[in-house]
Amino acid sequence: MKWIAFAVLAALGTAGCGGAKGTFVLARFEAEEARPPVGDVWRIDLDLALGARHEQLTLRGPAGKAFTLPTDTSLEVGRGEGRLTITAVARDAGGATVGGGVGSVEVLRDGIAR
Repeated sequence: MKWIAFAVLAALGTAGCGGAKGTFVLARFEAEEARPPVGDVWRIDLDLALGARHEQLTLRGPAGKAFTLPTDTSLEVGRGEGRLTITAVARDAGGATVGGGVGSVEVLRDGIAR
């Protein structure tokens, strides 16, 4: 299996930014140098764990089409803080796994973590 490099860039809050308060995680998904390289990705399945909370999300390309890596996304954390671990599995059009990775970051409510 090919792996995608996965980096959680930062968890940050928007307090004092002129908008609604909130806590967000910025994540970047990149293909490692693999032979053959990771091809088109149709979706990335995410498993998010923050403390005792677990959620699953699916990222899809625009208009339901394939996309290539790298790609970025932001995730809103409704409430909670602590270590957020995200497990990502990239899938092709048929649902087969084409790569995956794990990343984590310390989430601070209405703050910035690097």
